Amino acid sequence: MVGRLFIISWLGLFGIVAGASPKAAKKDTKTPGMGINVTTIADRWDQVLNKYVDAKTGQVDYVGLEGSGKSDLEALLSFYSALDLTKLSDDERKATYINLYNAGMMYNVLRYVREKEKFTVSDNKFLDVEINNIKVPGGNLWNGDYRFKLGGHSVTLDHIEHGLIRGDNPSGFPKEMQRFKVKKLDPRIHSAVNCAAKSCPRVREKAYRGSNVNEVLDENMKEWLSNSEQFRKISQSKLYANSIVYWYYEDFDEHGKKELKLKGAGDYLSQFIDDQKNDGKWMKKHLKDSFNDRNKVFGLKLSNGYSFEYDWKVNDKRQK
Repeated sequence: MVGRLFIISWLGLFGIVAGASPKAAKKDTKTPGMGINVTTIADRWDQVLNKYVDAKTGQVDYVGLEGSGKSDLEALLSFYSALDLTKLSDDERKATYINLYNAGMMYNVLRYVREKEKFTVSDNKFLDVEINNIKVPGGNLWNGDYRFKLGGHSVTLDHIEHGLIRGDNPSGFPKEMQRFKVKKLDPRIHSAVNCAAKSCPRVREKAYRGSNVNEVLDENMKEWLSNSEQFRKISQSKLYANSIVYWYYEDFDEHGKKELKLKGAGDYLSQFIDDQKNDGKWMKKHLKDSFNDRNKVFGLKLSNGYSFEYDWKVNDKRQK
C-alpha cells in the first residue's frame, strides 16, 4: 500500500515489536539505508490515523486495524527500533514518544485479544473489554511483557509515558535511556497519551510532530476541558472533573508553580478554559479558587461525593 514500507520480514517484526534478544536488538540499531527519521515515521502514523481513527470522536476502528491495518501498524512500530534518539530535539522527543505510546497501546489491545481471548475484535464481546482489567504475561498492558523497540532498546508503555515523557523512573526503566528523556515535564501530555479507554482524552487524527506539538497540545487541553463528558459544573461548589486531574495533580500543580509562577494546578488548568463556553467563567473561577491547594482540592473531592467514574471500556468506534 505504501511501497517498500511494508516489505518487512516476520522475524524482524517479531524481534522489534514483541521483544528481541540482545543480539537481534544490536542488529536493529545498525539497519542501513532505510531513511528512518521522525518525519517519515510521523507521515506513516498520519496514514494509519486517517484510515482508522474518527477525526471527531477519536474512536478507533479496531476491526479495520486488525484486518487491513495490521501490517500498517506493525510496520510503523518496527521503524522506531532504528530511530536515532540522539539527534532529536526536546519537542521532537515529546511528539515521537506520544505517537509511539498511542500506536503501541492500540497494538497491545489487538495483541491481547489475538493471543488471550476466545473471541475476535469483530465480536461484540470486544466492546466489553475494560483496559484496566487486562492481564498479560508479566503484568498489564502498561508494564508487562508486551514491549516495543525504541532506538534499539526494549521498552514498555510505562517506560514511554512515565520514564521518557514524564521524566520519572518506573520499574525496569533502562538506565541507558535516561539521557533520552524529555527534559521538562509538560502536563499537557495528559491530554495526548491515550490509554485506549472511553474516558481517555481522544486520539488525535494527526501525528504529533516537533513542529506542531505545542500548538496541538494547547488545542487538546482546550478541547478536553470544554468537553462536558470530561468536565462540567454540577453545582455552585462542585466540578465534575476527569480522574486524570487527580491522578496527576502534582504534574499540573508543580509545573504551574515552578515554570509559570502561577499559584498552582487550578491557575494552570484555568488557562485553557474558554469564558464564552457554557459555565466557562464559573469553571475558571472555581478552578482558581479550589484547585490551587492540594489539601483543599482533595478535601472537596471527598466531601462533595466525587462522582466521576472512569469508563475503561475500549474506545472502539462501535461504542455508543
